[in-house]
Amino acid sequence: MPNVWENGALFTHYKVSTVSGDALNVTGALSVTGDINISGTTVTGDRLKTEPLGIPETPRVITVATGNTNTALTSGVHRISMRAAGTDTFYSAGTGTQTATLSGHFIANGERLDIAIPSNNPNIAVICASGSSGVLYVSELS
Repeated sequence: MPNVWENGALFTHYKVSTVSGDALNVTGALSVTGDINISGTTVTGDRLKTEPLGIPETPRVITVATGNTNTALTSGVHRISMRAAGTDTFYSAGTGTQTATLSGHFIANGERLDIAIPSNNPNIAVICASGSSGVLYVSELS
């Protein structure tokens, strides 16, 4: 099934909410508004909206230590994918300079998280959860 952009949203799959009766076989493109009735068989549904994660743009390696480290990200970035290596990490992501605290958001050593961030002056701050240092690998996604 081809990907379809519609009003700024990406649709990649179709969902069928009701099928009753005989099987429905379709070859080629099918465009339907409303329900389909075939010999007493009713198929209803709609397209599923999917949100693309993004294309990797700028990679970053941020040192995670016992002191707070803030890093400015590229303006206009809406999402990041990050992976903690070497230590459990607390982080804070937002607009402008951030301060990570030991009661903030958490990413475990070896874990990967994909998150949305504000695109206006995005920053991320990190601090290690224990005495050992490590790094946070960040991929900015467009």
